[in-house]
Amino acid sequence: MVHDPRNPGRAYALSDHGVFVSLDRGVSWQETEFGKTILNSLLFIERGAGHPRLVVIGTDTGVQMSTDEMVSWTVISSGLLAQPHSVTYGGGQLIATSESGYYSCELMDCFGAAQAMPPEEDRGLVDVVEFYHPDLNHYFITASEEEIAAIEQGAAGPGWVRTGEQFTAWSLGGGDDPRILADVCRYYGSLKPGPNSHFYTASASECKFLMDLRELVPDDKPRWNFEGYAFTVPPVAPNGPPCPETAIPLYRAYNNDFDLGIDSNHRYMTDPDLLAEMVEKGWIDEGVAFCSPTNQTD
Repeated sequence: MVHDPRNPGRAYALSDHGVFVSLDRGVSWQETEFGKTILNSLLFIERGAGHPRLVVIGTDTGVQMSTDEMVSWTVISSGLLAQPHSVTYGGGQLIATSESGYYSCELMDCFGAAQAMPPEEDRGLVDVVEFYHPDLNHYFITASEEEIAAIEQGAAGPGWVRTGEQFTAWSLGGGDDPRILADVCRYYGSLKPGPNSHFYTASASECKFLMDLRELVPDDKPRWNFEGYAFTVPPVAPNGPPCPETAIPLYRAYNNDFDLGIDSNHRYMTDPDLLAEMVEKGWIDEGVAFCSPTNQTD
């Protein structure tokens, strides 16, 4: 039940069968234009004199906003996964909550659709495959079977080859308990001005920092652009062993080429001996980036 703060007699009932409105304090109810849409939450946000109030809803596939009293709707789900969300508001921040965690949107400017997720029957453990480009001296990883096939067919340009290295992760929405897992943010620079490279992080604070930094960097300057979520992993624990017993550390090495005026690149690996080899070549050991779940069915 949600009451309209501007009209004490108007109330909304959110249910599995749609949204109903009462204009007489709950004596009678009428079905709204939402029909069978499942809403998890509905907010009224006042923005002061001269600004229309916002109506924000959390649905089964993201978040939407109306500035004309529910006549039309705009999707503001950029940065979310297409799954049920509830929304709250406070201190100028819109907070969307899902099984994957908490997400914030400042100024309600998160325009765009949510990222699609695999069907439930296709979720589970996946292999993250590594490629290498000898001319660029760059490494790249992906868990997408479609992307792996495309790279092998030359869609990313000639020169990319498998290294034979890979590690295990969960697909998006996978894992026994998504509340204790982290979605890995994937970033890419650009061919020009760069960096012509990808970067991955399971740290929510690092992910947000890079998203915020992008807004401050002009289009003609190198910057990291958010491409979406790549896969899901156990995050690094703040205290004690970095990974749970059912996972192994995933190390990150950095080529330090930004200081040399060359495109930055990172390599992700589970083998500490391989990490030592990279350090001998001049790469920087950045420690444990996240954890790789072991295949408990083996």
